[in-house]
Amino acid sequence: MSYDGLIVSPSGYRGIWEKGLNQATAKKAAKAFARYVGGGEVIVGRDTRHSGPALVQAVIAGLYEGGAKIIDVGIAPTPAIIWKARVSGLNGGVVVSGSHNEPEWNGLKFFLRGGNWPTEKEVDEQYALYLTERDDGNYDAPTHETEDIIDEYVDFIISNLTSAEIERNRPRVVIDAAGGAGSRVTPRLLRALGAEVFVINGDEGVFNRKMEPTPDALSRLSDAVKEKNALVGFAHDCDADRLTLVDEKGQAQSPNMTLAVIADQELKKADKNKILVTNVASSALFKDIADRNNGKLVLSKVGEGHVVRKMLEVNAQIGGEGSSGGVIQPKLNLTRDGVLAAATITSYIGRGISLESLISSFPVYYLIRDKINGRADIGKDMIEAVKSAYPDGQVDTIDGVRVSWERAWGLVRPSRTEPVTWITAEARTQVGAQHLFKELVALTKKYADFGNNKRFFQRLKRLKE
Repeated sequence: MSYDGLIVSPSGYRGIWEKGLNQATAKKAAKAFARYVGGGEVIVGRDTRHSGPALVQAVIAGLYEGGAKIIDVGIAPTPAIIWKARVSGLNGGVVVSGSHNEPEWNGLKFFLRGGNWPTEKEVDEQYALYLTERDDGNYDAPTHETEDIIDEYVDFIISNLTSAEIERNRPRVVIDAAGGAGSRVTPRLLRALGAEVFVINGDEGVFNRKMEPTPDALSRLSDAVKEKNALVGFAHDCDADRLTLVDEKGQAQSPNMTLAVIADQELKKADKNKILVTNVASSALFKDIADRNNGKLVLSKVGEGHVVRKMLEVNAQIGGEGSSGGVIQPKLNLTRDGVLAAATITSYIGRGISLESLISSFPVYYLIRDKINGRADIGKDMIEAVKSAYPDGQVDTIDGVRVSWERAWGLVRPSRTEPVTWITAEARTQVGAQHLFKELVALTKKYADFGNNKRFFQRLKRLKE
C-alpha cells in the first residue's frame, strides 16, 4: 500500500526522508506498534543512513509513550537485531533501515515476538492504530537502556561453524559493505573465523555505489577480487540482510546464486528434511538443486514473512528469496541473513571448494523481469486465459498467476506496495524467455482487470474509515 509517498507492507513503513517518511510518521508508527504488542521489551537498531539518528529518536519517543521498554542497540545489521530479539525473548522490535533502497530512502521494519514478520492482516491492524495517533511535535527520546550486540552475534555464528579449515587455509575474501551496517560485523566475523579479509566501501554512511548489490553495481568489487587474488567477493546492502557473490575470476553473480550455493551444500549434507523453500518469483534453478539432492522444493508467496512461515510449516532445511540474495538458515537465524551467508560460504571455501566450480555445476537459465503500470486484478478471466494459452503448463495462483514447465516458468503478480504489475519469464534459452515474457504481457493487458485498481484502493479506504 502507498499513502502519500509512504509505503506500508509486511516489510514495514518506507519512504523518502522528509517526504513520505519523517519524524512525525516514525513516532506515530512506533507508538501504535507499542500499543499493538502490549508494551514490554522492544529492541531498536538502525543502519547507517544519515536520517537514521533522527528517526531512531522519534521511534524511541513513540515506543516509550506506547508503554514499551526500549533496548537500543545502535547500528547493527537487521539479521543481528532480529536474532537478538528472538534469543532474548523480547516482545518485538523496530529496525530503522531503508534496506536496499537508495540513501535518500529510509524505513521502519517492525517485527513481533520471536522475530516474526507480521502478516498482512497484522499490518492492517497496526496501521489502523497508526491512523488514530496524532503528531504532538515532541520527538525527544527518553533515557533508555543501550546495548552492543555485535560481539554476542559474532560469537554465536562462530560457535556454529567449523573454523579449523578456514584458519589452516586462510582464504582471501573481499567484502563490499556498501557503507552500511555490515561493515561493523562481516569483516570482524570472517577475520575471527581465520580468513584474510579486505574491505571496500567500509566507511559507514559513505555510499559510493548503488545500494542494492546487483551485478551491475559491483564493478569495483570485481576489480578488488582480481587485484587481491581473492577466492570470493561478498556484497551487502545497507542493513546486510542481502548478499551477492563475486567469484574468483571477478565475475559478479546473480543474487539467485547466493541461495543456490548454500542450498545445494546444505541439502547435500542433510540426512532428513531435504526441503527447500523459496518464493514463486525465484529461479527454476532451485527445482534442479532440490532434485539433484533427492529433496523437495516448496514455493511460497513473495515476501520474507511468507517464506519463513512456509519454512516452519514444512520443517524446511533451508530457504530464502533467490531474487534478493536472501538466505534463511532456520537452525541459526530465522530471517534473511547476509552476514551468516558470507560466513557459511567462507566455510565452504576454507575446505578447498571453489566457488566457480559450485556455480558452473548449475544449469544456466535466462530470466526477464519488468513491470507495467497499473495493478492488475488477477481474476477468473486472466487465470482461464493463461490455462487456455498454455494447456501443457502447470498453472497455480499462490501469488498472482504462475505457469510452469519442467525447465521454464512465467509469473504475473500485482505489487503489494505500489500500483504496478510485475511480469517475469525464465527459460533455458534467452529466446524462450523473451517469447514467454511478451506473451504474458499481452495476456495481462487483454484479460487482467485494471479497472481503477479497485482492490488496491478499497483496502486503503477501509483502513482510513
